[in-house]
This record gives sequence, structure tokens and C-alpha cells, in this order.
Amino acid sequence: AIIDVTALCSKHKTMDNQEDVAGYPDEDHTSQTLQYQQLSGSGIYRVCPYGYLAGFKSLLVHIYTHGDKSVAIPLLDIEMNPVIIDCLVDLIESFMVDHLTDISGINCFDFIIGYQDRSAEIATWMQDKITKKPVQLRWTVVQQVPSLKKNFGMILHYAVSDKKAIDHMKSSMVGSGSIWTYQEMDNEDYFNVMESQMWYQLALKIWSEYNTIITYDDARASIFIFGYAADIMRTVSYMLHLSKTHVEEKIHEEMQLLAAKVDQWYTISGSNRTKFGIKLNYEIEKNYNTYCQNKAKEIFNIDSGTKIVDYRNMTIKDVVNGVTFPIEKSSRLGISIPDNWECDKNEDTIDGLFSLVDVRNQQELDEIKNIPQLSGITIKKLQRIQNWNLYRRYQIRKVEVTKAVKKYMPKAKVERRLFHGTASNKLDAICKNGFDRDFSGSATGSKHGTGTYFAIKAVDSQRYGNGLLLVR
Repeated sequence: AIIDVTALCSKHKTMDNQEDVAGYPDEDHTSQTLQYQQLSGSGIYRVCPYGYLAGFKSLLVHIYTHGDKSVAIPLLDIEMNPVIIDCLVDLIESFMVDHLTDISGINCFDFIIGYQDRSAEIATWMQDKITKKPVQLRWTVVQQVPSLKKNFGMILHYAVSDKKAIDHMKSSMVGSGSIWTYQEMDNEDYFNVMESQMWYQLALKIWSEYNTIITYDDARASIFIFGYAADIMRTVSYMLHLSKTHVEEKIHEEMQLLAAKVDQWYTISGSNRTKFGIKLNYEIEKNYNTYCQNKAKEIFNIDSGTKIVDYRNMTIKDVVNGVTFPIEKSSRLGISIPDNWECDKNEDTIDGLFSLVDVRNQQELDEIKNIPQLSGITIKKLQRIQNWNLYRRYQIRKVEVTKAVKKYMPKAKVERRLFHGTASNKLDAICKNGFDRDFSGSATGSKHGTGTYFAIKAVDSQRYGNGLLLVR
């Protein structure tokens, strides 16, 4: 059996309360939130972490009822302390005493934690509990399994009541040690920036679905995957897929940013104008800026030498087929700076100036304050975000989305005003760089998965921070 303590209930999903996870007193909460699932031959017991300790014994009863012989128990390292460990050992012993006559019941408890320093610390607490404070079952502590320490540098601690059980476990581990292995994987950028909470969720998912354990080595900046060879290969494939998806999303975002900063270039054929792709467009624009600074050089090779641009005559020649077309540059796609912005518009357009400006225009103040979805909110300060790069990117993307929406859902509303709540110290970063899904859930969790969350009503967003953004 595997216990998953990441399944927050509806009451605790918003994570906006200050209740102590380990000290939550409602022991019935565990049974009420329990979800059972069979996966890869293992029983998965998903429970809300709140009340997990108080309801731990009742959870063991559920596992016993399903006939599972062993239990893998994740330890939330940020919560663990000697008092909690003492309580866990007492609850396990109490459960074992209640079922002494059933030799076919649960006979193995594995405690799992992702960090070596904490695992050694927790193992010490357990050993102190068992050796210094007598318990009814007279548990015995065995320090290590030699073959695993030799091959993998790992030490396993056992606590059981029967010497024969110790010998049996040692024999089983030594026997499987020859086929149990590990693989070191370079830490990709995606995993390097991952928040602790997201890492824990990933480790639990891999453990539950791929039967492997992942750990992170800070000193070597590597990820280690432990398990059977076939399971490790499936895990590596999954992690590479995650990293590749992240890189592709980043490239797409960077390309959109690039498109927002660079004017669009076109080829002209009769009455038709065809725009260049983002990469080629950027290369043409970059060389054009060089030409403008020094008109002595007029001819540039681009696209790995397959095309030649003549900026004096404004033409491009395809070296492969010898065809030449006129080219022209657009005037910033016709996007103009909003009339209510308070700035030097020319400078803003050229430099991509970012600023937060206090709104003093009464008409604009009244427009915002009269938005129905702001009902129940007291506005203490109102600032306008003036970020030309973000505004331009948005307008470009809006044109693309509008075409798609009007084609397939002609009556649908393309643009809406929504709210996003966050901590006030995060506002500047968002206003300067836009929303970044890498930080999804870092402060308040991700109820529906990785993404940027918005609400129709301001009061719903306000629960997530004292900074409120009105966005389009």
C-alpha cells in the first residue's frame, strides 16, 4: 500500500488558512477524505494531510481491510519532529497489538523521505524511541544491510519484533540487490527551478506510477533514480518528456517576446505581401539596424547563407533558385500606445519602458471603481501598468486568437477583464515580465494543475494575496 498525503480536500485546497497540518485534531477527517485506487498492483490511499496524524490508525485499518501486507508512508520533511515520530511509532504499535492474532495482516512499514540528511535524523529519532522507551512488541533495531551499502551507499534501518523476520528481510534485500540499480540524470533547468512543493508532488507521482524513487544531489547537481532497470527507463523517459515540454513552452514564450520587440518584414509579389517567420524576421531586422548605423555595408547573407538581403534596393534573393523579391518593413503593425498612458510615447516605443503610474484621471478612476465584479473591495491605491513590450505582445496575440475564435465560435467573447490576486511583493515582477507558469502554486497551491489562475470576481482573487491585478 502507498499513502499519498497530497490530496487536499475542498476545505484546505485554497491553503489560505493558518492551521497546523500535523496538529490538526480531527481524526475523522482522514476517513472522510480517503480515496482508494489500484495502480500498477499497489493500493494507493489518498488522504488530506490535515488530520493525517490524528487519523493515522484509522487509515491503517482501511489498509488492513483491503488485505495489503506492507505500507509505504511518506514523511513531510518540513513537518517532522521527534514528537510526531513518537506518535507515529505509538500508533503503529497500538494497531499491531490490536491485530496480533492475524499473521496475514500488515507486517512491514516503510517510511519514505526525499532528503538524506533528514532521513538520517528521523531514523535516529525512531531508534531512540524504540531503544530508550520500552514498547510492548520489543522491537529490535538492525543498523544496515551490507550489500546495499556497498553497492549503492544506502543504509536501511529495520525495527521488528522477531529475529526471524529480520533474517528474512535481510535475505530478501540481498537477493534483490543484484537486480536493483540506479541511474544518474543531469538536472535539467526545469527541475532546477522547481519549487519544493512541486518536487514533492513529482516524487510522489513517480513513486506511485513508476515504482521508482527519485532524489536530488545538490553537490553534483544531479538527480538519482532508484529501482529496477525497466522502471528506471520508464521514469527517465517521463522526466525527459517533462523537460522537453518545458523547453518548448519557454521557446514559444521567447519567440512571442521577440515578435513583440521587432518590426515585421514582408516579401512583396504583385499585390501579395507575405511575412517572414520569427527567426528569419529577427535576422533581417538585426542586420537592418547594422545597415542603418553604417550604410557602407549594404549586402548581408542570412539564413545560413541561403539568402542574400540588399538593404539599399530592399530586396531578398534566394541563393538556391536565384529568385529575387522586393521586401518592406511594417510600421509596428499599426499598434499605437494607449491614449491614457502618461509618458514620452516615442521613448516608450523604442526602449520598452516599464512603469507603474498612479491613476489620477477621474474618468479612468470612475470606470474602474464602477466595475460590478469589484463589489465588496475597497481600493486604497490604483496604478496603471505601462509596459509597452507586454502590451504589444498582447495585441499581437489578440489578433491571432480573435481569428481563431471568430472562425469556430463566432458569437464567443474574445476578450474579458479578470482578476488575479497575489502577494504585494510579487506585483513588480509580474508587471515587468508578465505571468510565468514556472511559479504556479509556489505560494498557494495549484488546485487544477500548473497554470495562471484568474477569477471573475475580485473577492475570489483577494484571498490569494493583498495585491490585486485587473487584467485583460
